[in-house]
Amino acid sequence: MRFNQYKLIPVAFLFLIFFSCEDYLEKPPSADRTLDVVFSNFQNAEQVLNEAYFLLPTGFTYLDQGAWNPHAGIYGGNVAMLCDEAEGLSTPRQFAMGYNDATINSSTIYPFLEEKWPYHWSAIRSCYLYLENIEKVPGMTSESDKQLIRARKGEALAMIGLQYFEMFKRYGGMPWMNKVYSPVDQVDMTRLSVEATVDSIVGVLDRSIALLPSRFEARDFGRLSKIGAMAVKARLLVFAASPLFNSDETYMAFGLKHLICAPYKKDRWNRAASACKDVITFAEQNGYKLINTGNPGADYKTAWRELDATVNTEVLLPSRSRPQLKAQMYQRAKIYARTAYPGQYHSGIPATQPTQNLVDLYEMKDPSATKDPTKPYVGLDPRFYETILTQGASWAGIFNIDFSVDKANVNQVLGNNNSTGQQAGFCSGYALGKFGFPEVDVLRQEIQIFWPYIRLSDIYLMYAEALNEANSGPSAEAYKYFNEVRSRAGMTPVSGLNYQQMKDKIVNERAVELAFEQVRYWDLKRWKRLDILRGTNYGIQVQKNKTTNELTYVRFEATKRKFPENQYLWAFPLTDVLKAAPNLVQNPGW
Repeated sequence: MRFNQYKLIPVAFLFLIFFSCEDYLEKPPSADRTLDVVFSNFQNAEQVLNEAYFLLPTGFTYLDQGAWNPHAGIYGGNVAMLCDEAEGLSTPRQFAMGYNDATINSSTIYPFLEEKWPYHWSAIRSCYLYLENIEKVPGMTSESDKQLIRARKGEALAMIGLQYFEMFKRYGGMPWMNKVYSPVDQVDMTRLSVEATVDSIVGVLDRSIALLPSRFEARDFGRLSKIGAMAVKARLLVFAASPLFNSDETYMAFGLKHLICAPYKKDRWNRAASACKDVITFAEQNGYKLINTGNPGADYKTAWRELDATVNTEVLLPSRSRPQLKAQMYQRAKIYARTAYPGQYHSGIPATQPTQNLVDLYEMKDPSATKDPTKPYVGLDPRFYETILTQGASWAGIFNIDFSVDKANVNQVLGNNNSTGQQAGFCSGYALGKFGFPEVDVLRQEIQIFWPYIRLSDIYLMYAEALNEANSGPSAEAYKYFNEVRSRAGMTPVSGLNYQQMKDKIVNERAVELAFEQVRYWDLKRWKRLDILRGTNYGIQVQKNKTTNELTYVRFEATKRKFPENQYLWAFPLTDVLKAAPNLVQNPGW
């Protein structure tokens, strides 16, 4: 079959698409530029690699739901709405409900803008285009020039591996492309097995790791360095060892089960643990570490929002989600200030709203204390206050949050007691504080941000998980790195746990440490946690006695999520399956 049009567009047209916004080097190439012109100097050639950087994964959903709008915000909704992390409002909620109600099909996955099928291939194509032509650039003969090209080739290979990982976790076994295809090429879309897909991605990442420098300069914060590629490899191998992909039994009847899982091997956890340990060892040798100044809340916030690479020693791979003209070597993201809450600025109401389910996962800072139902937000894990805004919370001193409804008239008040998502209010009783920027004015001023694609704390927790699985219980090494994450957060270390207790602790710790970082939904799927994926989302209604001002917190049911088992893996787009038949075998249940 022929590769889809969006994967085969000529280079001139490719540039027209990817440079619809001004980039951070110069103006985009004109439509009549050929490959020879593009690779006639290094500056032009860099733009090909930059195209792939523009398509690095991010959790910031585009506010207008368009592919190339430069304004983005987590408040537009992301996959947190597809599990027990969040409820949603307005259009993002409508898209999410298609998943939660199990009404989507192989033609309707894309509207949620969760899956970027064409973007993965576009990024991969840009990287191969760069790899096949960068050494043709004239004048790059000095030793420093050769080192620069070596590093850039490593970046291109790492991005290929990253994009393939993103498709693997969504689809399982993938077709494999290893060069640029022209519009007239016949492309074999036959899927590799899960094992072959994983091994192929590892091969590409290992090649990139051998080429990449230990660190880039601080101004290159956002480039894929050696530790970034190593971290992607570790995450890939943890997924490959997890029950979704490492199982003798498929989650649904499927005659070609090698395409969606591999025969169970416990040793896959050893391989995953080894990859995580490699990242940790490299981090310790090269200045990467958890940010821990003794101020748990501030340190946690620094880890996912600080742009200064000399301060943020924790983010291993930051993703710049959109370019700006003034940036030099990496992507910059633009985000609208979304600081409006009830009674403030109507247009700023965020769509992503934390659930009571997530709130319940935050432990008391003092392990001997119990939660007071009359003061439910007192004494919790310090990360809670940097993530979730509750009744009475201050939004950076700008104003205080008031979610309360009149206790005597709750059925007539729109707001957090209405779970339909159509009102311009709140449907869970909570607002999202994480990834909010209160220092920005309320007039939608644009600021520079990044997406924390992989942080070192994620690697620590995956390492503890892999060791617990490989050894059928926690080892001293597993406790060490698991407790480092808790200790940085000001939480009491754990000890004396059996296999299941440690597993449960890891599930909980990942939920609170990596909340809203596009992790929990994928964790729940790789663990095959139907008990959670099919659960009920709850909110909290804050009822106020208008006479005494006494508050009562009433738990209510917001959404029942169905999660049919076919959603463990996404459907390949129907149009592609039809074009590639019979080679591109559809996933079960679609």
